[in-house]
Amino acid sequence: MTRWFHPFLVLFMACVLTTSALAQGWKSLDSTFPKTLSLVFTSNDTGYAAWENILKTTDGGHHFTALSLPSGISLPSLRSMSWPTANVGYAGGELQNATTGDYHGLLLKTTDAGATWKRLAIDSNYVIWQIDFPSPSFGYALESTVTSTGNRVIKTDDGGATWTVAIPDSPNSIPALRFRTETEGFVARTVAKEPIEIEVDYTNDGLATMTNRVKGMNPPAPSSVYAFEPSDDGAWLASADGYLYRTTDLGMQWKKIPIANEPFLQAIALKRNIGFEFSSASSPIMNMTTDYGQTWDYTILPDSGGVVKAVSIPSTRNAYAIVRILSPGTGYQLIKWSSPQAVRSEAPLSSLRVTYSNDAVVIELSPAHLPQSLEIYDLLGRTEATIEISAEAPSVTIQRNRIRAGFYIARIGSRSVKFVVTR
Repeated sequence: MTRWFHPFLVLFMACVLTTSALAQGWKSLDSTFPKTLSLVFTSNDTGYAAWENILKTTDGGHHFTALSLPSGISLPSLRSMSWPTANVGYAGGELQNATTGDYHGLLLKTTDAGATWKRLAIDSNYVIWQIDFPSPSFGYALESTVTSTGNRVIKTDDGGATWTVAIPDSPNSIPALRFRTETEGFVARTVAKEPIEIEVDYTNDGLATMTNRVKGMNPPAPSSVYAFEPSDDGAWLASADGYLYRTTDLGMQWKKIPIANEPFLQAIALKRNIGFEFSSASSPIMNMTTDYGQTWDYTILPDSGGVVKAVSIPSTRNAYAIVRILSPGTGYQLIKWSSPQAVRSEAPLSSLRVTYSNDAVVIELSPAHLPQSLEIYDLLGRTEATIEISAEAPSVTIQRNRIRAGFYIARIGSRSVKFVVTR
């Protein structure tokens, strides 16, 4: 099975929550949590928090233990983590030299769910701001020098053993990058500083080439952070003008989505139909969607809120966040959102139809106005893939080189259609 296919063998049912249910909001798990800028949950119960150490929980955030780092590493600044699997994880940031006071880049790797960590060799003249590993072997890192306002992107295809420069160092900064497969993703780059303008580039060959895709965006150009829907062709980005932008055709066209409760967007986190967006401003609320971003409402944060620093959504049932508390005092707390009792419904479907091209099989859906899940089986009844489909998608395209040759059945609910893949 290729990485392109969604790993879960379950049929996804879209959740529809009422406004009152959304407003129930979050609950505090730990109101005195250590300073944390990176939070990743690999399951509903197992998660990691990082800054001056890497902490791990296996009971849904109720208790954390500090993990052992390689010798010689003391009080690092680990601002980014990426966990392509439950066992393989990366943590990046910088480490200060106790003698000279200089900062140097730091990248750590584990292959046993954090039990042991290895320090990877990288250019020590650059510190790491963001890492993204779409698979255990393929990864990208956003770096900058300590004194430079510009930065660069490096990549690896051997699990961090060796790195090459994919985007050279430039005075134009790179606010964010995100990859949905080993080679396909988006990069945001500044092209003008006064007034600031952002170029959104799409790549499908691991940054060997990039195509500018900003159609549908209005000045000021979007900035900040990306989030991607797993197993979907959609992409989201947050904008300094108080809008979300969404694409369902890999950036060919972007749709502007206003957020009523947020004048300045910083980041969004998504998991299928569930999503949260937040900014760098202190707030008692966090905006949320339960329908793939078609509508947004607010959720209430504990203790009058604060500055949300990180959000992780392991499933459509649970989400976790780190909030910096501004008053009274200054501290951090870990909070959790759990899905309340919800009305669940399967998208109605009248027909499935298959068409073929030289390099792909296209399964057309009718009607296609609700999120749904497409399951693909071989003739022995073995599940080949489960593909989550966004509300707007009228079809699913399966590249021939991403599935074995043979006969298959595509099914949504009680509807099914046969198709064949040839070489």
